[in-house]
Amino acid sequence: ARLHGLYSKRLQRCGNHCTKWKTCPHGGDDVDALPPEKRPYCPYEVEELEALRELDRSAHERYVPLKDRTLSEIREAPYRAYSQLFTQRENLNMLQVMISRALRVVSAQGFETETLRQTDNRFESIPKLSPAFQAYTILMREYRLATRTYNKTIEQFGMPRYERP
Repeated sequence: ARLHGLYSKRLQRCGNHCTKWKTCPHGGDDVDALPPEKRPYCPYEVEELEALRELDRSAHERYVPLKDRTLSEIREAPYRAYSQLFTQRENLNMLQVMISRALRVVSAQGFETETLRQTDNRFESIPKLSPAFQAYTILMREYRLATRTYNKTIEQFGMPRYERP
C-alpha cells in the first residue's frame, strides 16, 4: 500500500511513519527496531474498529454473531443473506478506519503540497492537492459505493432479524 498504508485494507502496524507515533503507547525505539510484521497493530485503529463492531452489535436488540451454518440453514430464517451483510458491514467498518487514517495524515501534512519548477530564468511554485488528501477523496468515494451496495442488499433482503436459537 502506498502513502504509508493509507490504502491498506488492514490495520496499520506501529512504526515511526504513523502520525501518532510520539503519543502512541507502543511508540519507542524497541518497537521501531522490530521487523514490520512483528510490530503490534495500531492501538488507535484497533480501538476504532472494535467500537464500530460494538456499534453494530448494539444496534440490534437480539444480535447473534456470525457462525458457520449449512447451506439449508443459510436459506432460512433469521436472515438468508446474513453472511453477505456481515461482510459488507466489516468492509464499511474497515473503510471508516482507513478514512480516519487518511485524515490523521492530512491533518499532519495539510491539504496541499508545493511543487517547484525551475526554468533558466525563474523558480515557480505550483500548489497541488496532497497525496494524503487525494487518498482521502478516493476512500470516501469507495465508502459511498460500499454504502450503496449495502443499502441495496438491505432493500433486496430486508433488515436482518436476529433471533436467538
